[in-house]
Amino acid sequence: MVVNLSGTPRSPAVFKCNFALADSSMVAPLCPKGYFPCGNLTKCLPRAFHCDGVDDCGNGADEDNCGDTSGWTTIFGTVHGNVNKVTLTQECFLSQYPQHCYCRENELECVKADLKAVPKVSSNVTLLSLKKNKIHRLPVKVFSRYTELRKIYLQHNCITHISRRAFLGLHNLQILYLSHNCITSLRPGIFKDLHQLAWLILDDNPITRISQKSFMGLNSLFFLSMVGNRLEALPETLCAQMPQLNWVDLANNGIKYITNSTFLTCDSLTVLFLPRNQIGFVPEKTFSSLKNLGELDLSSNMITKLPVHLFSDLHLLQKLNLSSNPLLYVHKNQFGSLKQLQSLDLERIEIPNISTGMFQPMKNLSHIVQYNDVPT
Repeated sequence: MVVNLSGTPRSPAVFKCNFALADSSMVAPLCPKGYFPCGNLTKCLPRAFHCDGVDDCGNGADEDNCGDTSGWTTIFGTVHGNVNKVTLTQECFLSQYPQHCYCRENELECVKADLKAVPKVSSNVTLLSLKKNKIHRLPVKVFSRYTELRKIYLQHNCITHISRRAFLGLHNLQILYLSHNCITSLRPGIFKDLHQLAWLILDDNPITRISQKSFMGLNSLFFLSMVGNRLEALPETLCAQMPQLNWVDLANNGIKYITNSTFLTCDSLTVLFLPRNQIGFVPEKTFSSLKNLGELDLSSNMITKLPVHLFSDLHLLQKLNLSSNPLLYVHKNQFGSLKQLQSLDLERIEIPNISTGMFQPMKNLSHIVQYNDVPT
């Protein structure tokens, strides 16, 4: 079956495939990684559709929970067990905190409180939300008193400077949001004390360069998101300091190339998103060490050809997105090793040599997306 995930009418290509779909009587679908369920409907949508202002589900489920600290990340955390939702009482256990802030138990929210610096609060605080303030700098040891902190939210502050020792002593921190700021670089060792950090969200910052040393100390990092930065290249070995890295989202950057060593130590990686970059070529052995990879998105790049054995080691891959690349040719055995593949997206690609024989080895394939943007 040809499936159009975007929901927009397009002219179908000549090539179409028919595959069996899952049982439509399923009430609560188990969505694959990178997708979320539409409430009780038998429908899964890409995570990018969550909180985009459009009712893609039809029942509004994809537009629920769209606060700065929830949205698709909340669903992601629930699925992967990294965010445990706990019902809090209304009682405040903090003896010190600024006016215009809201306290529940050991958690403090100071959203749009016109703060120009990290405020002084009780040392037993476990969650500190400082979103949408005017905090431009994080000086040395600014959080050192708050050793019980588990979560910090600093979105929308236009932070320009972070001291190399700003996060010193935060050995229990699990989630750090630094998205929607003005950070241009990550100093070596800036996260070196964050040994328990599981999520690091750096979306929408003008960061142009990162190195292995930028991520020193992140021994437990599970999820790294740097969507919408200005990266042109990746470190020689991205996961050298992050051995537990499972999910990486680097969409909407300016990455021009990746090498055989870029993902060499990323043994734990299961989801890799690289869409909307400027990658022109992917070397043969780029993904050879990603034995556990379940989803790979290379869409909207500048890839003109794929080495014949590029995907040969991805035996657990379930979803592959190559859409919107100027591919001119696909090898006959390009997808031969992808026995577990369930979804293949070739949208907006015109491949003259494509044939059904290319897909025979993929017995689990249930969706192929291929459309040409040509007027009817």
